[in-house]
Amino acid sequence: MVLDLTKGMTLDLKKIENASGLTDVAVGVNWGQIKKGGLFGFGSALEAVDLDLSALLYDANGSLVDKIYYGNKSGKGVKHSGDDLTGDSSQDDKDNETITVRLSDTAPNVTKIVFVLVSFKGQDFGDLPYAGMNLYNISSGKVKLANSNIDISKDSKYKGKVSMVFAALEKVNGSFSYRMIAEPTDKSTLGELVSVCKNI
Repeated sequence: MVLDLTKGMTLDLKKIENASGLTDVAVGVNWGQIKKGGLFGFGSALEAVDLDLSALLYDANGSLVDKIYYGNKSGKGVKHSGDDLTGDSSQDDKDNETITVRLSDTAPNVTKIVFVLVSFKGQDFGDLPYAGMNLYNISSGKVKLANSNIDISKDSKYKGKVSMVFAALEKVNGSFSYRMIAEPTDKSTLGELVSVCKNI
């Protein structure tokens, strides 16, 4: 069963029915290109959208341990799939960018991994047709555990924003949970989000 997550929901990964033996997870993001011009949908063009999925890793004191993004694709137990510069021309369920986390291989002092999205060219989130995040169990094959499709084109809180805190993996007493956050920010770069996410 694939769970539909809404803002604020938390999943204990040990208690998910189809996550038995879970050791590795992946977070994937899927987004669409912006439709420009045209009248009633005719003669319109598509504008490529460059969103960047990144992971910020923190210790229990809120200090940054590592930063995984298109310019630093791998760290201890964490790997980025690579940079997608365009987004989808038609809506599909394929992820544009993915970050894989081997839970048992992450640095022992990492207690929180925060996943964020930044619009590299400053394209307004409010202009996007859709953006969704999926959570997978990849311990054996690739099984989707949860998704959260956010229609940010119809939610005014995303208008004028170019960055978003999407979700977090949090470790308590050796076990990880996944929390959907889905909160836009006033920041415009990954560097600016470091101080924001340590308190998420």
